[in-house]
Formats: sequence, C-alpha cells, structure tokens
Amino acid sequence: MICSKLLGNAIEGLYTLFSKYPLPDQTGPCPCCHSTDVNALLHAAPLRKLQWQHLARYSTEALMVWGDQDCYKHFLPRIFELVVIDGERFKSPEPERVFYILGYGEWRAWPRAEQDAIELFLRAVWDAVLKDPPLEGSYPDIESWICAISRAEDDLAPYLKQWEKVDSLPACLALSGFLLNSAITRSKKHGRNEFWADRDTQYVQLQNWVKSTAVRKKLTRASEKWPVMDEFKAAISIAQ
Repeated sequence: MICSKLLGNAIEGLYTLFSKYPLPDQTGPCPCCHSTDVNALLHAAPLRKLQWQHLARYSTEALMVWGDQDCYKHFLPRIFELVVIDGERFKSPEPERVFYILGYGEWRAWPRAEQDAIELFLRAVWDAVLKDPPLEGSYPDIESWICAISRAEDDLAPYLKQWEKVDSLPACLALSGFLLNSAITRSKKHGRNEFWADRDTQYVQLQNWVKSTAVRKKLTRASEKWPVMDEFKAAISIAQ
C-alpha cells in the first residue's frame, strides 16, 4: 500500500495521542496460552522499531488472552503502522484479524479523541486502498480491507460512499474486479471470506451497495472516462 500524506499524518496522530500509555514491565500474556518468554518480545526494541516478529501474535490476541486495554493502546500505533506499510509480506497477520481486536475492545466506548483518531486512520487506510493501483487478480485485497474495516465498524456506509466518489482508475479497476470475482456479488454465503463470520449486517450492506444505482452510474462514468482501454472497458461492461 502507498503510504499517502493523509495516511502518514493519521499514523503520526495515533503515536501522539496514545503516547500517554506507557509500556508495562509485564504485558500480561495468559500463562495457559503462552510460554513465559513472550513478554520479552514486546520489550525487544523501542516501539517504533518493533517488527511483526515481535508483534504479530500479540496484534491478534491482545485483550483476549494477552494484556489489558492500556497495554494494547501502547502498541496500537505501531501495530496499525505495520498493517499498512508491511502488510503484504509473508506471515504478516491479516488486517481482518488485527482490526477485529478494535471491535472486541469496544473502541467506540473509548475517549472521544481516541475514537476520532482511529476513525481518521481507518478512513485514510481506505483512501489509500482505493488509490493504490491493484495488482493483476488482486480483487480479494480490496475485499480484505473492507472486511477488515467491517470488523471494527458497524456501519460501512461512509466507506462505500467514499468508494462511489473516487473515480480514479485504480478504484474503478478494483470495483470491476470485485464485482466479477467476489462471492459478495452472489446471493449465497458459499465461498465468502471467512472473516465475514458474525458480520452479516455489514455483508448484506455491501451486497446491497454493489447492486445499487450509484454503483451502476460509477461503472458508466468509468467506461466513458477510459474508452480507449479495450481490456478495461470489456471488464467494466461485464461488471455492469
């Protein structure tokens, strides 16, 4: 993912806001689930120098079987930074698993400033996803990100509206690939991303959106905007 200025500023905002939560000497891993040395992983380097080798397991187990809320908030900026700058490397945790912890931790009940900073980050992530040129056959990537956001957000409407408005070639390529390949465009749940489990409301919301007039109009605009790209126009036509 391209780390835009908007996304970079959002990440820095997380570091600034959550800096008030210090690193505890003991991060509280569940002794039934972890060996005694995992606490050392989170103390292996300064916060901004920690890598997935230190944070991968914690990022998907925090609050459930590892540490309390204040501990999680200390590591949150670095975890979220790694998700977007190092999220495509082998063995990095899926963004759906990482953002699940936000929902599990009921972040919408956190102080208002913290909610605003996280929402700004999620919006900036989605903006970067829509503007990042997709790789060939990469439609699951955009589904992965909207699914990840659904793990944290109960309402996808603002993010779908954002997708409607962005008429860049990457955003339209992602939409056509998504429509042609994702299980979401079919009525049944068979074959869908496993991380949609227990997010049926958001799943149906996305299904209804892809069948909406707004999406049809977006595809029409895309077809008119790039008429000389035969392959792209064919994909748009099939998607319509």
